[in-house]
Amino acid sequence: MKYRYHIAILLVAGLALSMSCSEKEEEFPRRKPGAKPASAPAAGTPDASGRLWRFRADGSIRSAIVTDGKYAYVGTDEGSLYAIDIEHGGAKWTFKAGRAVTAPPLVMKNMILAGDEDGRVHAIDINNGRSKWRFSAEDRISGISLFAASGQKETRLIVSSHDSNLYCLDAAGKQLWKLTTDDYINAAAAVSGKHVLIGGCDGHLRIVNAEDGKQVAAVDLEAPIPGSIIVADGDAYAATLSGRLCRLTIPEGKIVWSYQDKNEEFMAAPAVGKDYVAVGGSMGTLISVDRKTGRIPPFPVGPIKAEDMIECPVVPIGQDVVFGSNDGRIYLADPVARKLKWSYRIGREIIAGPAVAGDKFIVGSTDGGVYCFKRK
Repeated sequence: MKYRYHIAILLVAGLALSMSCSEKEEEFPRRKPGAKPASAPAAGTPDASGRLWRFRADGSIRSAIVTDGKYAYVGTDEGSLYAIDIEHGGAKWTFKAGRAVTAPPLVMKNMILAGDEDGRVHAIDINNGRSKWRFSAEDRISGISLFAASGQKETRLIVSSHDSNLYCLDAAGKQLWKLTTDDYINAAAAVSGKHVLIGGCDGHLRIVNAEDGKQVAAVDLEAPIPGSIIVADGDAYAATLSGRLCRLTIPEGKIVWSYQDKNEEFMAAPAVGKDYVAVGGSMGTLISVDRKTGRIPPFPVGPIKAEDMIECPVVPIGQDVVFGSNDGRIYLADPVARKLKWSYRIGREIIAGPAVAGDKFIVGSTDGGVYCFKRK
């Protein structure tokens, strides 16, 4: 059964791209933009809000921003991929993919990899932004992950696609194996030892042997899994469009606990901290459960609420989490104490997952703005 929902995808480090399980070109109705933010402060000097700089890209940013600590790599709906200096906010280079960049970039030692809506994986020289090679799938690319095979020096690339296939490539772009699922794969695969984990619109969490592409387990979570599976300390965490949040064992796929929220749809991957698992909901609520039990502890205060739905992945930053909302705000919150620490209105929907670099976080908006903040 296919679902008509607008969902977000995530690279394991933190990724998101909005797309539908049933109609790839369908757009979710967006609210009108609010007031535009004030002009940016001088680079390196945060303003009163903590904003360091703003960069203007050529199109909407819907796939997660990724950083190597020095540069932020940002893809747009207009087909551009930017390498932006985190310190000063200027672009080192711009790569033109030709079509919308739909998969968050993957950073390797000497390459950046990005996927587009035509199903192409682009390998780009990290120093100058020039193309090195391309690989073509049959539909848009939704994620790229890195896997190091046991006993081998060469790394492999795990590519998720809307053609329902999971591909394994070598570092030169040669296909090694392919696994076909029953519906779109919407996010990058998670890696745990020799296994990779994926979820998709068929509602199954699949555990796959990354060395030969054979499926080890498939767990039916009974609803589309829009974001990446998150792996922490040997277990897997998944969120579904039916408002279900699960912890499972690897490689057996046994469900340790399952939390169900009847009022929310979870449209992106969760964040996993030492004591919590947190995910944003379609009603704008930040849901945070105890990591050991999967239950919401008894709090003296109510939950953290945004003014609109949260399609953006929740990303850990220290003991806190950062996330965006369709209300045009970026939020910083303590998920354990249920305390909202800070928010900033950008003005347009924030769907792409933020990138964290030390005490800084970089956020992209559907208005093409890229913003860098210093955590207070």
